[in-house]
This record gives sequence, C-alpha cells and structure tokens, in this order.
Amino acid sequence: MSSATVGGAIATRSNDDPESKPTFEIHNSSFSGNSAAKNGGAIASYVGVDIQDTSFTGNSAGDKGGAVWANSDVKVKAENNDVVFAGNSAADGADIYMDKLGTSEKIGSLEFESAEDRNITLADGISGAEKYKVNKKGKGTLTFNGEIKNADMTVETGTLHLAEGNSLNKSKITMNDGTTLDTTDGAFTSYGDSIKTASGANINLKADISTATGKTDSFEGIGKESSGGTITITDYNPVGDTLLSSGSMSFEDFKKALGLTEDSPTLELGDAAKEVHKFLSPLRYLNAK
Repeated sequence: MSSATVGGAIATRSNDDPESKPTFEIHNSSFSGNSAAKNGGAIASYVGVDIQDTSFTGNSAGDKGGAVWANSDVKVKAENNDVVFAGNSAADGADIYMDKLGTSEKIGSLEFESAEDRNITLADGISGAEKYKVNKKGKGTLTFNGEIKNADMTVETGTLHLAEGNSLNKSKITMNDGTTLDTTDGAFTSYGDSIKTASGANINLKADISTATGKTDSFEGIGKESSGGTITITDYNPVGDTLLSSGSMSFEDFKKALGLTEDSPTLELGDAAKEVHKFLSPLRYLNAK
C-alpha cells in the first residue's frame, strides 16, 4: 500500500528512442490499497506492461486509471490463476485507462487473454482516449461488471460476459467466428448497435429471456454490417419464469424480441437451451429449428 502523484505503487518512464519499445512484466502479484493524486492508482506506465496472474483491488486515482494508467500497450493474462480488478476507483477508467501518447494521436492497445477455464474480471470499468483498441484472446472468459467506455473491442476467441452492472458507453464490440457472447445478468438490456458479428461469423449467445412475457436482451445491430453466419442460443437465463409458467412465443416473435431482422445471421437453438426448456414453460420456438 503506497501513494504518489502518479503511479501509486509503480511509475515508469520511456526513453527518448522512438524505435525502442520497452516492456516490463508483472507476474503472480497483488496490488491493493494504492493511490495516486492524478493517474494510475497502482501503476502508471509510459512503456508496455505485461500483467499475468495478478489482481488489483481497492486502488484509487484522482483522475484516470484507478488501478492502471498507460499510454503504451497493456496485456492482461490469466494463465494459471484468475485475474480480478475490483473495488478500484477514479474519475475516469476505474480499473484501466488507455491514454494518448503525448500530443500524438497514437493510443496503446489493451489485450486480455484468458486460458481455458480461467476468467479475467473487471468489476469497475475501463476507459480511454476515443476508439482505443481492445482485443480478447484465449479460450477462457472476460467478464465486465463495470463500464466499457470509448472502446473498439474485438473478441477473437473465448467468451465475453457482460454481467450485472455493465454498460457500454460510446463503445463497439465485434464478435469473431466461434466466440460466445454471454449477456446473462438478470435484467433485460438493449445493446442497440453496439454489438455486431464479423461477416460470416458463427457465434454462441447466452441471454436473459422471459418465456412468459416474451422479453429478452436485444441486439438490433448484431447483423447489420455482416452477411451470413449463425447465432446459436446455447443457454438462457430464465428471468421471472417458474415451473408453472404457461407463456408461449413463436420463433419469429422470439427473433424479433432479440432485435434480429431478415438481414441478421440465422438464429438456431442449441441442445443446452432445449434442455433448460424441458423444465420451464412450453415454447413453440424451441422446436422450430
């Protein structure tokens, strides 16, 4: 636990060589209770940062980046242990803030990689200069309970879970082929045009659905900029449903409730969703495909 003007625990400076791309690594560590008057409650870095199997809790900054502030590339990896950002705070980017490099327009990229059965959780949110790049890699899960602000995110592999407390603020998310989008959080959310699939991508979807009322999470923009592909409902969170529910919804009504149109990817139902249905209300659409 320590404090400073910038980088409560660690502050780095880059050298003046424009061709040099130094990086420092942090493995198997924990940052807790650090603070900065300005940026980077735990870490403020002008060079690349590789963070692995390390968690950040209860850090704070007066301005940007409650846990981490950087204007160079940041990589966060969960290889042998889950990674958790929680209880961090700042005026902008409670967990991580990605800034511009000086007066230039260059912004570092933010990469998350979670190994199979591993999870990276950001409970309080990420932010940065407009349209900074975020990439999700690895077979594991990336979970957001906080805000995703100003980000241009691509989910290359694995699962993205937009959990309870999450919001998208001036952000876009692209789901690549073979990825899973999980929006189960116990509430119905309209994602508008914020989430789309890559052209021809086949993705899996887990969403909040009420078989009794016909309400669902909705994704109006998911297929607007792509062609082909399939969205498979692999599971759903039965919000408000009971074993005695008698609700019923046609397949087309269900597709419309999700915000999908004729131009959207094909909608299918996976075995897990059908299995869940056996114990809930009788839906005609579950046997429509």
